[in-house]
Parts: sequence; structure tokens; C-alpha cells
Amino acid sequence: MTSLKSPGLLAVTLFAATAAWAVPASTNIAACVNSSTGAVRIVSSTSLCVAGETGITWALAGATGPQGPAGPAGAQGPAGPAGAQGPAGVAGAQGPAGPTGATGLTGPAGATGAQGPIGNTGPAGATGAQGPIGLTGATGAQGPAGVAGPPGATGPAGATGAQGPQGVAGATGPAGANGTNGTNGATGPQGPAGPTGFLYMMSLDNGTTIGPYFAAPNETVSMTSGNLNYDAGGYLNAVIVPDACTVNYIKVGTYNYYDNGADTTTFTVLHNGTATSMSCVTATPSGGKATCNDTTHTFTVAAGDTLSIEIQQTNDTPYVMYSSALACQ
Repeated sequence: MTSLKSPGLLAVTLFAATAAWAVPASTNIAACVNSSTGAVRIVSSTSLCVAGETGITWALAGATGPQGPAGPAGAQGPAGPAGAQGPAGVAGAQGPAGPTGATGLTGPAGATGAQGPIGNTGPAGATGAQGPIGLTGATGAQGPAGVAGPPGATGPAGATGAQGPQGVAGATGPAGANGTNGTNGATGPQGPAGPTGFLYMMSLDNGTTIGPYFAAPNETVSMTSGNLNYDAGGYLNAVIVPDACTVNYIKVGTYNYYDNGADTTTFTVLHNGTATSMSCVTATPSGGKATCNDTTHTFTVAAGDTLSIEIQQTNDTPYVMYSSALACQ
């Protein structure tokens, strides 16, 4: 709690403030005290104090004291006399009956329901036995024609005959005996193990210059993207052979999918960065396709050796798709 320099001045000022101002709705009173003169001014919040003033607050009401002990119960007073019963009230007259309301309009008739299906025709009754033929009487004289009588009423339909009883179901025949299991056939001899090897598939577009380019046999990027290197070693674009094998063929297919001139391309297989005798040439016409292969110039490689393909073209204007397969077995 911040102390005041002049308590008497504070009391006078508070008295003047309470006389001039209505009691604030807040439960606290805020004031600003001048640090030099001790003058006090009542404010709504100490945030309104200026330089040279100190903000103080105090509660309007003190803290609630503890509840005192309950006093002893007083003695019960005597019961008062019972009051006299008042007279019964007069019954009110019955009000008149209200008028009868008007009859509501009759609702429209509902739609006629669909006709139900016709029941099944009952079986025909048995034909009665034919009676004996009577004796032929003498022919009498023909009388005058009588007046035609009205048609007779239609007789009632005959009753439906009772349904005959259902026949008894026949007994189930005995189950047949299980057949014997056939014997297992003999296991054939195991065939020889196939040769191990590797097949590298390459698919890419031609570059923006004639080359040469050096691509890995399993390359799948476009040479126009700059991902293929141009050095003769070609180690950045090569595959490492995982096991010893014989490179026995290269097969190439080209497709000139942009009609802007023909392109002749040479594909040469490199072993550890050195050109081998395995190569082939495609002459791709404008807008056409071409193929080449080399299955003659085979060579062996050891585990850890590298293989790459050198690509040399004669025309970099058309867009040509290269696809190749290099087998090592």
C-alpha cells in the first residue's frame, strides 16, 4: 500500500470527493496522489495518473467478518384460538350455451384403388353319371307358339372340389462308396539352372547439340536437361556391373517424333570408359522410326567394372526418342 505525505489533506479531499460525487458502482476507489503537494484526486482508474502522481486504491467495504455463533432457540408460544368458519359463497349462474359452429366442407372423394388380381380358377367338378334314356312318347299335336318368357337367373357357381392329398416322398437311396485315391506321379528331374545376367534398359531424348553424350545403359532422363556428361570417361553416367558376365548384344530403337529433318545416330558401348567394338547406327527419317543391333562383338566384364553408352548424332534439330537394351549374361 502506498503511503501518503499528508493524511489530513487526504481526509479532507476524500470528504470533498464523496460530497461532490455519487458513490461509484465499483467496489474499489481509485485515486492519484500528487507526490509534491499530497493533493488527492479521485479517478476511475489509476491508469489515469500522470507524472508526479502515485496511484492508490482502497475498497469501499471491509472484508466480511466471521459468522457469529447461533443464538439459543426461543420458547414456543401458546397456540392462538381457531378462527370462525366463514359462510359458503353463492353459486354463480350457469352461462348460456355457445352457438353451434358451421359444418365443414366435405373433402373430395379418394381415388379408386387398382383392381386386385383375379383369383385362380378352381378345378372343374366331376361329371355326373348319365341317366337312362326314357321311352319315346307319341307325337302330340303341335301347339301354338308360346310367348317367350324372360331369361332365367344365372345359377350359383358350383363349390370348388377339395384338393387331393400330397403323395409320400420316396426314400433317399444309399450313398455310393468312395473311390480309391490315385497314386502320386513320380517327380521329374530338376532342369539345369539358367544363366545369370543383367539387362539394362535405356529411354531418353536426344540432346541440344550433336555430342557425343555418355549415358548409363539404364538412363531415363532427357539429354536436353543437362543431366548427361560429355567427358570420354563417362563415369558419371555408367552402371557398375554387380557380377562377372559377357556383354552379348545391344539393341536400339529410335523415333523422330518432331518432323524437322532426318538424324543419323551412332551408339557405342564403353567398358570402363573405353570404347569397345560393339556399336550400331540408326538412320531415322523425318517423322519416322529406325532400329539397329550388334550381337557379334561380344566381350566379358568383371564384377565392379563399368558400362556406359556413347551417343553421337548428325542433326540435333529434330526431337528423337532413343530406347535401347544392353544384355550381359
